[in-house]
Amino acid sequence: MKDFVAAYNSVIDFVKEQNSYVPRAYGEETAAEPPPLYGEVMLRQLSAKLRSLVTDPVDGRPAELSSLWQLGINTGARGSETAKDGRFVVDEAKLLEALGADPEGVADLFGAGQAAGVADRIKDHLAAYTQSATGFVAARTGSLDRQQRQLRLQLDAAELRLEMREESLRRQFTAMEQALSRIQSQSSWLTSQLASLSWNTNNGK
Repeated sequence: MKDFVAAYNSVIDFVKEQNSYVPRAYGEETAAEPPPLYGEVMLRQLSAKLRSLVTDPVDGRPAELSSLWQLGINTGARGSETAKDGRFVVDEAKLLEALGADPEGVADLFGAGQAAGVADRIKDHLAAYTQSATGFVAARTGSLDRQQRQLRLQLDAAELRLEMREESLRRQFTAMEQALSRIQSQSSWLTSQLASLSWNTNNGK
C-alpha cells in the first residue's frame, strides 16, 4: 500500500517539477532553461485523470469499501502541503482497521478479485498512453516530430531566401560600383576636356 502511494506521489512530484518554471529570477541576467515537458497539456491531463482514477469510488464495490479514502489514503489535512500538491498520505491506523475488518475486500478494491479495482483502472488508462504504435504518447511524439520537421523546412526556406536576397544585394552592389567607376571615369574625361577647352580659349586657339 505504501509503495503504491509512493509511486503515485512520485508521478505528482514529476508533474509539478515539469510545470515549475521561472523564466528569469530577479537580478539574474540569463533565463533558466524550462523543463523538457513544460507546458505540455497531456501531462497535466494525465495527472488530473490519475487522481480521479485513484480517488473515485470503484463501480460494483460495497458502498462501505469502494474508495481508497475509506482505507485512510488521502491528501492529508486541509491546507497541508500534501493537500496543496495533490500528494497522498496513508492514515495507518485507518488502513489497519480496514485490513482487520475485511482484508479480502481491501485486496479486491485494488483489483485482486474478479472485478476490476483501482489498479485495473489505472493500468487500462495508462495503456492508452503507452501503447507503442497507437498510444497518446506515440501520437504526441509523432506530432512533435512532424512539427519539428515542418519548422526545419521553414527554417531552410528562410535561409534560402536570405541567401538569395544576399546574392541579389551583392549583384546590385557590384553593379553600383561598376556604374560609379564609369561615372567617375567619364567625369574625369569631361573635366579634362573642359580644362583643355578653357586653355585653348585663353590662349586664342
